[in-house]
Amino acid sequence: PMSSGAGRTVDETELLRAENARLSQSLALAKKEVHVLKAEVTSLSFELDRAVQSGFQSSLCDVSGSLDIVNRIEKEGAIEVEGTRDELASTGTADASRADQTEGGERTKERRRFHSRLDIEYHKGSVYCARFSPDGNMFATGAFDKNVMLFDVFGLNERKHNLEGHSMLVFHLCWSPDSAYLCSASFDSTCRLWDVTTGASVTEFVAPETGFMLCNQWVPNDHNIFLASHSSSPVYWFDKRAAPKPVHEIRHPCMVNTLLMLPNHQVLVGDKQGAITTYDTRITPQSPSYDLTDKTPSRQASVSHSSTPETPALLGTPSATITPSRPKLLPAAPIGAFQAATAMAQISHISTPATAPDEMKGRFIGVNAYDNILRIYDRGNLTELDNGGTETAPKDPKMVCKLMGPDFQNTGYPIQSSFWAGEHVFGRVKPFEERTWNDSLLLATGSCVVTEEDKEKSVCSAHIYDVTDMKRSDLLQKLGGHSDIVYGVDAHPKFPLLLTYSADGTVKMWSGKGVVP
Repeated sequence: PMSSGAGRTVDETELLRAENARLSQSLALAKKEVHVLKAEVTSLSFELDRAVQSGFQSSLCDVSGSLDIVNRIEKEGAIEVEGTRDELASTGTADASRADQTEGGERTKERRRFHSRLDIEYHKGSVYCARFSPDGNMFATGAFDKNVMLFDVFGLNERKHNLEGHSMLVFHLCWSPDSAYLCSASFDSTCRLWDVTTGASVTEFVAPETGFMLCNQWVPNDHNIFLASHSSSPVYWFDKRAAPKPVHEIRHPCMVNTLLMLPNHQVLVGDKQGAITTYDTRITPQSPSYDLTDKTPSRQASVSHSSTPETPALLGTPSATITPSRPKLLPAAPIGAFQAATAMAQISHISTPATAPDEMKGRFIGVNAYDNILRIYDRGNLTELDNGGTETAPKDPKMVCKLMGPDFQNTGYPIQSSFWAGEHVFGRVKPFEERTWNDSLLLATGSCVVTEEDKEKSVCSAHIYDVTDMKRSDLLQKLGGHSDIVYGVDAHPKFPLLLTYSADGTVKMWSGKGVVP
């Protein structure tokens, strides 16, 4: 029989276990409350800072009217910003007299400055991609170590999930529009879909050809379909209701490095020959139907394009031949192309302000290329119709800004950039010295390392340009601290927060002044 002393010991142990369970639950609840409070404090502090800087005056934007920025661009040509502001001043360049050389300009620079908020050091290898979720609550990272990691934006440097399953490095990431799923693209020639709540792998999508997945983009306003470019040159359509094989594809003439999906059913394709081609992703009337109930296409279309070696990206109208055999759809039609960089200088990334009104998304695009120049193009009227009433691509995209300098390098590496746009930036352009976060359009880009000396000094930096008035673009700040190539930057959809990700295996979050860490 058990002694009374032993019985008391068992009872005490059970009580301690129960108390430990209760405390664990209380701690979990407290962490959730801290997360919510940090998000609310960040939001309130940003709104307060914005109100103070604007003198509590209303600054409603007039999106429907003509944009100052567009009017100035149409009257004048593109501007080149080369080197730092100090270098421009020392060489006597006319641009050195810009507003940021004045006392007011220096004040607005300081007012719109980023500082280090968080360092992520979980990966064991180069980090090639980091992306905020569309709702702004999470961010994901993908790296050479084959892993994808999920974090809370307002968490305490705690990893939410470590997503394992790829057999080679993870090169690109994209989120579903509702932020419920994350899609990773890997050099193992697959894309994986992840449930961000549970961290479970939902399904795997497999390219029918050998090679690497290079880029993936979710179709706006569609929770089922995403596009992925492949090193063998196709751009595949994947539907999560019809995994694992693609349901549709574009046969581009050469390898596609980057994609940009737009709300108007167009996708911009940046390729290894320096060209950007616009495709209309809607299925044309003569194309086969695709019934997702039985996952079997009713017929197949083969497409041939007219092109020459001199103009590889200038594609003609597809010539379709319908046959009943193979299960594929008619590829999307190319409706325009232009040479966006020096011939044979690969396009490494295309970006557009994510918070722009739908009718403005894709009008202004930032283009990273291997010729060490970051260009901004104005694609003009995005809703122009041809004689048949079909939407066309803008005829002559105009380069309105060219950013370069001795310390910005893109050659040979897939450097990426991102726009951060304030709420009122698509209204009238304010003078440089009067701008707040809310009135700013910033373009932040990664940069590759040139010498081993740079690595030793840990001077590898991301660069932030103020491109609100593209005729007076300024280098606003360099974000240092990385010890190797900064592969790119991603901007938060709401707050002035940036992620920089690097070959040194780290990800850094940067917070704009007025956002509480």
